[in-house]
Amino acid sequence: MVYKKLLISVGIMAITLVFTLSTLKAEEKNDDSYDDLVVAKVGDKEVKYGDLNKWIKMMPPSYQSMFNDPEQMKKLLDRQINNILFSDEAIRLKLDQKPDVKDKIDEFTKGILMQALVEEKVNKNITVSDKVVEEYYTSHQDEFKIPEKIKVSYILIKVDPKAQKEVKDEKKAKAEEILAKAKAGEDFSALAKQYSEDTKTKKKGGVLSFFAKGSKDSEFEKAAFNLKKNEISDPILTKKGYNIIKLIDKKEGRTKSLKEASNKIRNKLKQKGRNEAIENLLNDLKAKSKVVIYEDALTKVTEKSDKE
Repeated sequence: MVYKKLLISVGIMAITLVFTLSTLKAEEKNDDSYDDLVVAKVGDKEVKYGDLNKWIKMMPPSYQSMFNDPEQMKKLLDRQINNILFSDEAIRLKLDQKPDVKDKIDEFTKGILMQALVEEKVNKNITVSDKVVEEYYTSHQDEFKIPEKIKVSYILIKVDPKAQKEVKDEKKAKAEEILAKAKAGEDFSALAKQYSEDTKTKKKGGVLSFFAKGSKDSEFEKAAFNLKKNEISDPILTKKGYNIIKLIDKKEGRTKSLKEASNKIRNKLKQKGRNEAIENLLNDLKAKSKVVIYEDALTKVTEKSDKE
């Protein structure tokens, strides 16, 4: 959790500080020969591509890809220019000397140093071998099972579960009439568009996206999963009403291969290793610094807050 918060904080900082030049081509971003190129000037301060390149390399690949868009790059450059203008003016007015501002700067600095320490002491040392990944895969097969999924089209004739028998019989008779049309060869999708009372799927011919067991009404699922491809069910009564279901497609359940699962496993084990290493580092630092928490003082403060 601590590590995730660190990443979020540093990510926000990076996005804020990164700036770019729209005239530079995408392939030139990784070219260090442009490091001394002045891409902007704010007063007497020069902004060089080297500064830009440094920040881009620190960002995750998903963020770096944003800079393929000249418009987005220009926006980031504009933001950095604005930051320089505002911060210079704040310093001119000595706002950085105000106690509350100094506190915020100190806290922000601590966050950066904390991330740097984690990078140096933890991240560089976290590795997960192929053998460990394979061992995890073998002993956690349930994690990689992909359940059977089906895709159906259905027609709903609404009826209140508390409705009188006469009303239910009337609705069921209507559903059976529609079913007879479908079994006589009429297009099921067209029938759904004409008769279904489910507003979410009616216009799509009653089609639902692929789903696994446990996501729909139990009676609906029981009937749907027992159908063969292109088979149509009898009217099924659920909480919503009578359902006529047609099975469109089925994906058999399976287990992901080691190749498919390896990246997820490796990332999971790396994160676990990072969390454990950070916790150990923190405990070691606490022991060396002889951290003492005065519970009585903390209780007094809490009680005072409750009374207020």
